Amino acid sequence: MNSYGVLTTEEEIMEMEPECYITPKEEGEFEFDIDFRAWYKYGEALICYGHNYSNHSFIKLFAWRRPVNDEMIYAPKETDIDMSKVKDGSLWTVTLGRNKRGKVEWKTAEFANVR
Repeated sequence: MNSYGVLTTEEEIMEMEPECYITPKEEGEFEFDIDFRAWYKYGEALICYGHNYSNHSFIKLFAWRRPVNDEMIYAPKETDIDMSKVKDGSLWTVTLGRNKRGKVEWKTAEFANVR
């Protein structure tokens, strides 16, 4: 785990049972409670694992690496919040939408609360 709480080893990640989390297939807006975060092993992304606060479904959202103000951050497509530096246990209002290829992607995140 790094200083921001992001899991960094395969052992740490597997202890959290990431296989229980799915990638959403539907567009929408909901409250997302972050359970834990880990680096994506196949590319430059951070996976935020959490649950939909209203229906308690376990989901994972991808924050891709991109430049903002001369630094690289891991963020939803239309939000400039570095999700690698937020706290596990924080609650976010998130929006999912379709990209040009028709796939659902994480568009926005707005801080709501900390549990």
